[in-house]
Amino acid sequence: MKYPSHINKSQSGQAMLLTVIFSLLLGLAMMAAIVTPVARGAQITAELIRSKQSFYLAEAAVEDAVYRIKSGYEVLAGDTLVIDGQIATISLDDSDLGGGKIVYASGDWSESVRKIEAELIISEGSDFNYGVQVGNGGFRLEGGSTINGNVYANGNIIGLSGTHINGSAIAAGGAKIEGSGGSQWWQPLNVADDSWAYEVNYVNTGGDLYCQIGTGNAGQNCDLSKPTPPVAEFPITDGQIETWKTEAESGGITTGNVSVGWAGATLGPRKITGNLSVSGGGTLTLTGTVYVEGTITITGGGKVYLDSSYGNKSGVLLSDGRISITGNGQFRGSGEEGSYPVVLTTSLCPDDSGC
Repeated sequence: MKYPSHINKSQSGQAMLLTVIFSLLLGLAMMAAIVTPVARGAQITAELIRSKQSFYLAEAAVEDAVYRIKSGYEVLAGDTLVIDGQIATISLDDSDLGGGKIVYASGDWSESVRKIEAELIISEGSDFNYGVQVGNGGFRLEGGSTINGNVYANGNIIGLSGTHINGSAIAAGGAKIEGSGGSQWWQPLNVADDSWAYEVNYVNTGGDLYCQIGTGNAGQNCDLSKPTPPVAEFPITDGQIETWKTEAESGGITTGNVSVGWAGATLGPRKITGNLSVSGGGTLTLTGTVYVEGTITITGGGKVYLDSSYGNKSGVLLSDGRISITGNGQFRGSGEEGSYPVVLTTSLCPDDSGC
C-alpha cells in the first residue's frame, strides 16, 4: 500500500535558498579569481607607465639644464621643469669635478619618482654631430677605406673601389654622392644607413635613398620626399682654430718637413712649418696639439694615436693644407671611451693652388 508523502514547504524553501547562496558565493569566488590578476596587471601596467613618464620627465630636465649650462644661461639648484602638470627638480654638485658639474634631476609623475644625473666637464671644445664633416671641397674615399660614423659634406662625397661609410652620407646643396660605375667595373660606395643628396649614383644604401636624380643604386630608386639637404655651418669657429694654433706653437716650432717611419715618434704640442708624413707602419703619438702649415699624409699602415695622458678627452691634429689618408692609415684616441682624434684642415680646396 502506498501512502502519500508530505513535504514541508518551509524546509524546501530553505534548501533552495542555501543552493542560491552557495552558487552566488561560488560565482563571486570565480569572479574574484579572474578579476584579481587582471586588476593587479592593470595596476602594474599603470605603475610602469608612471615610472617611464617620470624617467622621461627627469631626462628632459637634465637635457634642459645641460643645454642652458653649455649655452651660458644661468641654472640654479631648485630650478624646475613642468610637463603636463608634473614636476622635475634640478640640483647641482660641483664639489669634486675641478670646474665641472654634476646635474641631478628628480622627476615626480603622479608620485612615481625617478632620478637622472649627467656629469659635465667644463672645457674648450666643439660639438660634432658627424664622424666627418667637410666644406665645399667634398670628401673622397679610395682603396677600400672605411669611415665608422656619419659623413656630412657641402661638396661631393666620392667613394671608389668598394669603400664603406658605416653610418649615413649627406651631400648638401647641389652636390652628389657617387661610387664607381658606368664604364668602369661596378664597385659601389657602401653606405650602411641613409644616403641623401641632390644626385646619388652607384651607391649601395642600407637605409633610405633620398635624391632627385640617380642611377646604378643597387636596384633602389630615388625617394623624392626630401628636398636637397641644406649647406651646414662648420661646428668650429675661426677663433677656436687660432687658439689651437697658438697652443701648438707654445710647445715649439719645427722648421721644414717631419717624416715618421717604422720607428715611430712622439710629438706635441708643436708647430711644423713644412709637411708631416707618417708611413712604414710607424706610429705617431700625440701628446699635445700639432699644427702643420703644409700637408699631412698618412699612408703605408701609418698610425696617429693620442697619448694615454689624454684620458677621455680628445686631441687635435691641424693642417692648413691637404690631408691624405691612404694605405690602411689609422687614427685612434687614447684608448678610453670618449677620446677621439680631431683631424682638421683649413684648406680652401678645390680652389687652392695645391689642390
